[in-house]
Amino acid sequence: MKSLFALPPGWSPGKLWVYAAIGAALTVAVVPWSATTGRIPDQQSLASASGTLTSIAKHKYGIKFELSGHERVFDYPSKHRGYDIVLSALETAGKDEVVVLYERSPRSPWFSDEKYYDVWQVQVGNRLTRSLQDAQAGWKSDEAIRPWLAGVFAICSLYLAVMGYRAHAARAESR
Repeated sequence: MKSLFALPPGWSPGKLWVYAAIGAALTVAVVPWSATTGRIPDQQSLASASGTLTSIAKHKYGIKFELSGHERVFDYPSKHRGYDIVLSALETAGKDEVVVLYERSPRSPWFSDEKYYDVWQVQVGNRLTRSLQDAQAGWKSDEAIRPWLAGVFAICSLYLAVMGYRAHAARAESR
């Protein structure tokens, strides 16, 4: 167990403290980011749209699609889980009416003028493909890693700070 707490060879106290400070900064950045319910809307804050599917495109983080009678581009994020179920239902929708609950305010990528409306519920025909509760549960599940991530950053920062102090004390003793 002693080797776990041994000073890394060739690492100066300053280098260890810099890494500890970076870890502490990441911890501080992740902690407020840990709230899992901040981005999850309730049903009253969502708008509804319906129409037949006019276009569909898979992308790395979800499914973008358009409905007849609407100029909006809807996006079902993969973070809501059930990606394959929603994709399959939309691809086989044909002339069936698609009804979605979506966020009223659009989301836009950093380096683009495109606007997407996040979809939280999808119904194709008379079949509810993905409910709001399912999407909310998927979002919460995906966000559950954040508190653990903050804890790991905090523990690593503390470890590096202690190792920096020990390296500093060892140098002072050898002089």
